[in-house]
Amino acid sequence: MKKYSYFILLFVCLFLCACSNDKLSEIKPDTDNLSITEPQLEIIEEKESAGVISVSAAILPERDKVKEVLIFVSRSFSGEAYAYTNDGEREAILDKLYEADLSKLKEAEPTGVMGASVSFKLCSKSEEAKIRLTEDNDFLYFLIERENQRCFYKCEKGVFDFAEIDRIITATLGNTEDPRYSGSVELKESDFSAKVNKINTVIAVTMLNEAISNSEKTDADENEAYDVVFAAVDVLYEINSNTGDFFIEEGGEKKYAQLDMSSMIKLKTVLGIKNATVNGQ
Repeated sequence: MKKYSYFILLFVCLFLCACSNDKLSEIKPDTDNLSITEPQLEIIEEKESAGVISVSAAILPERDKVKEVLIFVSRSFSGEAYAYTNDGEREAILDKLYEADLSKLKEAEPTGVMGASVSFKLCSKSEEAKIRLTEDNDFLYFLIERENQRCFYKCEKGVFDFAEIDRIITATLGNTEDPRYSGSVELKESDFSAKVNKINTVIAVTMLNEAISNSEKTDADENEAYDVVFAAVDVLYEINSNTGDFFIEEGGEKKYAQLDMSSMIKLKTVLGIKNATVNGQ
């Protein structure tokens, strides 16, 4: 009896499958109303050849947002030292920088680049952009460090007016008449006094401030005599040209330090007093 039940069940299953296949074969696609959607590709107009950077890529900060242009002077253990520009110097540098056609820049590798170079920094309220222009016999190279990115490009000579930018920067560093950023020096026991240009003011201030920051001196040595007075950015430095001892006064407090002899010789040189000090050695 069980054997006959098995065959009856198998027959029913086969019959149902046959009916299902017949129903499926009757289903036909509605090709009349079928809509085929092709993938939509974003069309981008190719405006530049490979490697060429468009002006719209915003390589430089917006000019209107640049508040300061600082010219690189030197690098030391305490960091990089820069000279400030006045309004006229700043605008002259920006004029020449922003008139360049940046679409002519091409990506390059910063290796083996040699030649005349100028470095400066553009400062806005929100960011800084460090720039170095280097010109060799064939090309001009443009390095910019901005927003934690370092990008290097090259272009044909003449895209940037390198000679004029170099001239403006050289004149700025040699400026002795800027009341905010140029210095002055005088010798107490003589009639000697002189103006100090911006680059030498920055070098002298950097040397003296580094010595102050690393000094453990809390007072002047007994019978200390200070024969040199150097003024820079509203700060007075009184210096002993023989020993290298000096102090500054800030907020009613005197801070003392000492330069070693090699640093003192360099300081005398940049201040223009190497052969003028009364007690000069």
